[in-house]
Amino acid sequence: MRLQQAFWFALTMAVSLGFAFGASRPALFNPLVVHDDVRQHVFWAPRLHDPALFAGDWIAEYYQAQAPAGYQAVYWAATLLTDAIWVSKLLPLVLTVVLALGGFWLAWTLWRRLDAAALSTVLLVWIVWQYDDVASATPRAYALPLLVIQLAALASGRSWLALSILPLQAVFYPLGCALSAVTIGGWAIWQATPARGVPDWRAAISWGPLVRAWAWLLAATALALGLTVWGQLDAASFGRTVTGAEARSLPEFQQGGRAAYFVDDPYRFWLESSRSGFALSPRDPLLGNLPAMVLPFGLAVAFGGWLLLGRLRLVGRPAVPTAGMLLVVVLVASLGLFAAAHLLLYRLYLPARHVQFSLPLVWSLAGGLCWTLLGERLGEGASAVRVAAGRLGLTAGQGSALLGIALLALHPPPPGDFYVTGRHPAIYAFLRQTPKETLVATLPADGSNLPLFGQRGVLTSFEHLLPYQPGYYEPLRARTEAFRTAYYAPTLVPLAQVIQQYGVGVVIADADLLERRRRSERERPPALEALLDRCGVLKERELVVVPAACILAAASTP
Repeated sequence: MRLQQAFWFALTMAVSLGFAFGASRPALFNPLVVHDDVRQHVFWAPRLHDPALFAGDWIAEYYQAQAPAGYQAVYWAATLLTDAIWVSKLLPLVLTVVLALGGFWLAWTLWRRLDAAALSTVLLVWIVWQYDDVASATPRAYALPLLVIQLAALASGRSWLALSILPLQAVFYPLGCALSAVTIGGWAIWQATPARGVPDWRAAISWGPLVRAWAWLLAATALALGLTVWGQLDAASFGRTVTGAEARSLPEFQQGGRAAYFVDDPYRFWLESSRSGFALSPRDPLLGNLPAMVLPFGLAVAFGGWLLLGRLRLVGRPAVPTAGMLLVVVLVASLGLFAAAHLLLYRLYLPARHVQFSLPLVWSLAGGLCWTLLGERLGEGASAVRVAAGRLGLTAGQGSALLGIALLALHPPPPGDFYVTGRHPAIYAFLRQTPKETLVATLPADGSNLPLFGQRGVLTSFEHLLPYQPGYYEPLRARTEAFRTAYYAPTLVPLAQVIQQYGVGVVIADADLLERRRRSERERPPALEALLDRCGVLKERELVVVPAACILAAASTP
């Protein structure tokens, strides 16, 4: 038995890590390739050891304030050994190991079959790496690994461990506490409810254990809530979160906006969107370009149909342990929170966040068991299959699970399209040599990579222009518009005013864009373009670095 456990566990871990390495390959072998969201949530991490970096920077202050304490602690410890960019690339591999460990434990506890546990876990990691959550190394990367371990503890009767993860979630991914608390409470009710057929079911309810379970749950939830509130004290300095009514009137939340939520297409809104829907955007070419989620979901639906037909005695009902009801509790809790988040828009953050981690888990575990049991059932009726499996020393179910794992391994998640590449290494190196308090002014599209790779604050950046808190967004939008207007102005006076007002030390101009603007507006060309040859100290590709002092001197010259 131990040899079998070691085999299935080792196979699960090897294939899972293979998926992670394959999908993250673009970042692992190129220092200038990073996950898209790392530019938002990691750029400020070096200031954990060097407070002089980004000192007083509006954008850095905001994003560090949003970061939970546990997340900051991990980056503080890990960056003692290497830089934050490399931590962001290696951390997803560690989280994949945690996810596979927890997934195998959970599936084994639910199904009591090593073959089904291995296939379910591999299928889970396969679908997870189609998405960018674990790969992001941001707070949401912890959501699923923590949830899986919590559910495994719950299913194995270790309620104390499941409850202890609630405060842990509060310091890594606070939004996950809602699903966990509802799931633990629902599971306690289910366990206390008597089986069907009991004459007086009210009297048969195990009230004592139920009351104790809920008392401990309320205590753990109160602790998690306290930690969440404590962790949001800094973020509260930027004011309240935008309301749903306000968002409906703002262009940033409309189709094509920076935080597009309200889109006209019902399919995109309810199914494809990673903000309002079920996050079905990753597609699989081998599935006819259908969403990749169709694979585990289709197996789970087939399993549900099999159970229904079995209950109706139309086919032989598969043997499923009653512990599998935990997945039903998770499903109901997730969909309930998804609906509540739509009704209370932005008070529970984005609706998709309440289903995009839990539903893949439900579909994968149910789908893995379905495939294994189906192969076992077919093997029982086909002597050739039974004989072939027997010669390999396997049961039909084990052979089916191995076949499923092999098929997934032959079609791994593709290298992630959620990575971006820094295209201006010379400029990044130049900025790192400037004083640490240097503020860089550039157009929003050109400023997204500079804080991460150049380690200097920027006046504005498209990547950081998130409109969820007006107290943060409105000042940032105001200076963005002021700089954009000054950037294209026919005189240098407006640009000099922006430089003086915000303390800009360096301006990075897009020479190609300025040239196109000059050709389209011959009568009033941008004055900045004329300074590029005289004041530019470095040109790389289309970008030119211009010291602010040279612009101020030129603006003051009659």
